[in-house]
Amino acid sequence: MCSRFTRFPFAILILTLFLSACSSVPLTPQQSTNWDKHQTQLETISRYQVTGKIGYQSPEERHSLNFQWIQKPNSSQLLLTTFLGQTVIKASMTEGHTIIETGDGQTFEGQDPGRLMYGLTGLNLPIGYLGDWIKGLPTDADDFDLNELNTVDHLVKQIGQTNWHLRYNSYIEKGQVLLPSSMKLTQQKTTIKIIASNWTVSQ
Repeated sequence: MCSRFTRFPFAILILTLFLSACSSVPLTPQQSTNWDKHQTQLETISRYQVTGKIGYQSPEERHSLNFQWIQKPNSSQLLLTTFLGQTVIKASMTEGHTIIETGDGQTFEGQDPGRLMYGLTGLNLPIGYLGDWIKGLPTDADDFDLNELNTVDHLVKQIGQTNWHLRYNSYIEKGQVLLPSSMKLTQQKTTIKIIASNWTVSQ
């Protein structure tokens, strides 16, 4: 099945190398934190920006993309670009409303950001939950476990008829807060590896 957006000649090779690099990132040794205090710290972070890379692999799609997530108190935005800097998609979200702009300049609107993105690109992402999950807050998770740092190790969320699993591989310290730096999302035969390389946080 062909991708819904243009592939580049070395995309599969780059994705393979990227996924291999992601899988080797260990849990960063840090002084453990108190979960209740840590959870409160995360809940107070209402403005942040994080950039990095996403490796996406499913039976139909294989991509290595750059991402930028911008979170504000009442809105969020996800920008996905190719390794050449070309925009794949920009999703702007407020509660109950999503606007998606594609790389060819088309604009689409809907209520469900995940469904809208999948219909346009073939990328299956639980985008409606990522604003909290990407900073390590297990909002609306059906279940989650803590690691030896007392940060989230793994969460599970049923969306539709299937479960999403999010594994936090490593954290970095930003100011006085531990934030995720390597994550892996899985759902059936879909695997999404996320490297969060640069955090900018404000309250």
